[in-house]
Amino acid sequence: MNFKSKLFISIAGLYVMTTGTVKYIEFINTKINETYLSRFTRDDEVNAYKESAPQFYLPITSSPAVTPEKTASTKIPHATLVLHGFTVGPNNFHLLLDSMKQKQMPYYAPLLTGFGLQDFHISQHVVASDWLRDAVHAYDLLSEVADKVSIVGHSNGGVLACLLAQIRPVHKLVLISPNLAPCDDDKGTKKLLSTPIISTILKWAHPITRTNDRPRRTLYSDLSDLKEGEQAFSQTSISLQSLQALWTLQDQVDFKKIKTDSLFVLYGAQDLAVDTKAGLKKLNDSGLIYKTFVYSGSAHAPHVDSDRNRVNEDLIDILTDQN
Repeated sequence: MNFKSKLFISIAGLYVMTTGTVKYIEFINTKINETYLSRFTRDDEVNAYKESAPQFYLPITSSPAVTPEKTASTKIPHATLVLHGFTVGPNNFHLLLDSMKQKQMPYYAPLLTGFGLQDFHISQHVVASDWLRDAVHAYDLLSEVADKVSIVGHSNGGVLACLLAQIRPVHKLVLISPNLAPCDDDKGTKKLLSTPIISTILKWAHPITRTNDRPRRTLYSDLSDLKEGEQAFSQTSISLQSLQALWTLQDQVDFKKIKTDSLFVLYGAQDLAVDTKAGLKKLNDSGLIYKTFVYSGSAHAPHVDSDRNRVNEDLIDILTDQN
């Protein structure tokens, strides 16, 4: 056997071994995700989970003064677009949405592309514009029935809310733990995934990764309430492609272009998932005027964490305040 043949066999063997390792890691991380999500209700007809379904509420008035003809030509005064964060779904806002329904407050909470599914066939190809398109379409639908649209966005949903406020009129912009800047643990990975050739190699070698591969992080949802964290619907594994899309969105926000009647930022003091201080600095540097709410007992999702009752009361107050 000559040198070229030996070299070819060696390269082929290395390729097969590497590919096998990649597929094995992908298989393990996918199974871990499936095992965690097995506690939720599978909807095999649509390859998803019922807990991740979009949620919409529009109260129907029983007033005799409202006729079908009048309803068709008259918009409601106000509706709220609710945008979930990375790895979760609309059900992450179940406490807020339940309260809004009880108070007959219209809302739409869409499911962003690639989330809430039983596999990663979509998220491995998702790009930032997919999520922005989801948000824009959802906003435009609400604006067809409401004179004013407010937005509540959590984490990556907060980033989308900011991007929407650059291109659509927003009544109240409410950001919950917005992912406006990466935490120290994520800065290195973001830099690598922002480098063209390296990002391609990484996404091939490690397409599916764990969401809790973070120092000091013990729960998939980064909550201080352990019981709530164990019950929360959240993907325990994600595609690197979706992570790249998340950071692409982050870099697209131009804070000086944000237009809103009022801006609010709510966050937990124990948040490990985002750099809240750096995010607030970006808002300050842009000259935006905003009001903050800080919850000492909560982490990245205060609306479902230890301070959840107070957080959701504050959210209702913000959305119903006529000022």
